[in-house]
Amino acid sequence: MKDSNDIILKPLHTKEVNSPILVVLPKFIGDAINTLPALKLLRQLYPAQKIVILANGAICELFKKVELANSETLSLNSFGKKKWSLDLIKALRKFEFALGFLFRGSLGDAILCKMAGIKTLIGYAQNGRSALLSHALPLNINQHYITRYCRLVNEPHGNPFKCFESPKLSHAHIERAFQSEQKVISVYMGSANKNNRYYPSHYAKEALLEISKHSVCSFNLLGSCDEAFENSQLCDLLKADNIAVTDLSGKTSITELVDTIAQSDLMISIDSGPMHIACATGVNCITLVGPGTSPWSCVQPVTPYCKPIFANPLLLNDSDKLSSISPSKLALLAINTLNSQNQGNSHDEYPIN
Repeated sequence: MKDSNDIILKPLHTKEVNSPILVVLPKFIGDAINTLPALKLLRQLYPAQKIVILANGAICELFKKVELANSETLSLNSFGKKKWSLDLIKALRKFEFALGFLFRGSLGDAILCKMAGIKTLIGYAQNGRSALLSHALPLNINQHYITRYCRLVNEPHGNPFKCFESPKLSHAHIERAFQSEQKVISVYMGSANKNNRYYPSHYAKEALLEISKHSVCSFNLLGSCDEAFENSQLCDLLKADNIAVTDLSGKTSITELVDTIAQSDLMISIDSGPMHIACATGVNCITLVGPGTSPWSCVQPVTPYCKPIFANPLLLNDSDKLSSISPSKLALLAINTLNSQNQGNSHDEYPIN
């Protein structure tokens, strides 16, 4: 059986590309961050061509924190709720794209790109769209998402790259709300409406209280409006013990979220977008790993900043798994991480295959 890298593709020649390049991004923050190494490789191949990022509004805002020269974002939110609005197709056609890269597996994205007149279209052969792609790569579901994205750039060009760099986001300095000697710890525990992707407030309170006994610190509770109820509970529990805490649920934009996390001394999070933001801004992140939308081996941040702590895999009920992580174990890892702060190198290189 052939390895996916042995599939023969018609090679792309960079010198023949003289017009903009379209990249269609995933809809979730963590997945979008995982595309950054591939975008960096693409920029190295095409230093002069404009790269246009097509994504939802949240991802477009995230890309204000991405250093990618000669690029622009095009928000899907600007064209209404329809997948293939005439205005969107017209807007894409004006660019006269030479290439299109599909960083998600949607059949609809492939149809949209063909309607926009993109002849050279690169993506994975999935969801019945192979006939629409000029370069349809076989998908290896066991590979890390970053590797998958990098392969879409690397293989059609004859595999010029051997390694990729870990994702990186830029950030601004913000003033701290508490006195400077305090450690700032950002916390994202999910919410009960996400079923198995939630660390209960009473467990979180125990862990954070124990951390505060060993370190002068304050806590930022992060989340969207969907997490407001649980974060309000946790905030009240901590304030009852005179712990310095700020509830930021639903109060930050995406760029403000990046800046807030980047200014933290530590992040504590479930497997989530905030986890990926922390690791991409060079902040140590203790990650509570339980059931996720993708296998952990495919999404774990490929940096030294991620410090995973795993749920009990022997439990049958997924909703019980994150609760199996004891508050004392979480607190101990946080205390040791704060004491050591051996953050490693955010520019470590990793093999593509």
